Amino acid sequence: MILYARLAPGPGWRPLRAILYYAHRVGVATALGRVLADGIASALSARHPASSEVKDDPILEQLRRDGCAVLPPLLMDEHIEEMLAFLAERDPVGEAALADYRLTDVVNCPQVMELANHPRLLALAGSYLGCAPTISTIGIRWSRPSGQTATVQSFHRDPDDWKMVKFFAYLTDVAEGTGPHVFIAGSHRERPPLFARRYSDQDIADKYGEEAFITIEGRRGTMFMADTSGVHKGAAARKGPRLMLEVGYTLLPIYAFDYHPVTLTRQVLDLDPYVNRLIVRPCDAAHEHRSSRLSPSDNHRRVINGSSGEESGGQMGE
Repeated sequence: MILYARLAPGPGWRPLRAILYYAHRVGVATALGRVLADGIASALSARHPASSEVKDDPILEQLRRDGCAVLPPLLMDEHIEEMLAFLAERDPVGEAALADYRLTDVVNCPQVMELANHPRLLALAGSYLGCAPTISTIGIRWSRPSGQTATVQSFHRDPDDWKMVKFFAYLTDVAEGTGPHVFIAGSHRERPPLFARRYSDQDIADKYGEEAFITIEGRRGTMFMADTSGVHKGAAARKGPRLMLEVGYTLLPIYAFDYHPVTLTRQVLDLDPYVNRLIVRPCDAAHEHRSSRLSPSDNHRRVINGSSGEESGGQMGE
């Protein structure tokens, strides 16, 4: 997990970071927000172009249209077993409903950095953003039955940067009652409000209609990308726990966070120092090592089921 920065005067406060944070929050909420975002992406692309441009890709087209798209799986089941065995020896930190692993444990977990830097994901993220992506968030989180509902388990938006897209991978089987991700199709095309707020299920159903609810279920290994500036929620797990990997790709650092890159204790193949600069130390991002290639297993259900390939309309709660 990455800790939040102090944005108000006090110990650890950095005025420039606070100014950049609030300038972004105001900027994306204005009519010029998208123009400014495209301008920033264009300026960054001059020096840090996307690794490869994705054209006529149905996943990219769906991501742009709906704001959310399921991906073909990039992890084999034995890879997930290896990840779970590593995490079983580490303790997450958090409350009853949600618990996150420490950043050093996340980046050193087998397959995580390889997956976050998979050429397919970097190409999709770069094409969506318009320049080489910056990995600005990365984490592994448990959602557990607790009788409580955390704030991220209500509908909300996360306009963390001028442009952004996140990658998610389920590390446990996810179905109704075990915390499926729910996204509101097309909501990413709207301007976010200036002030963060939470929405009830009924508020969202009344505004968008139940046909806009995309609920992603599936076996462990189910993967998807979403522009979380759109309306979404991460489910309250009522019947069983959910473990999920999340990687955020943005234009710039997220100024709400206090970044302290950590050391890799294992070598990873070809980490781009620019893409990974906020997460791992620069010397670690240059390491090269022959690592196992991530291979497909099986996956894909408006409820979307990542295992079945079926798609059906309807609303499902988180």
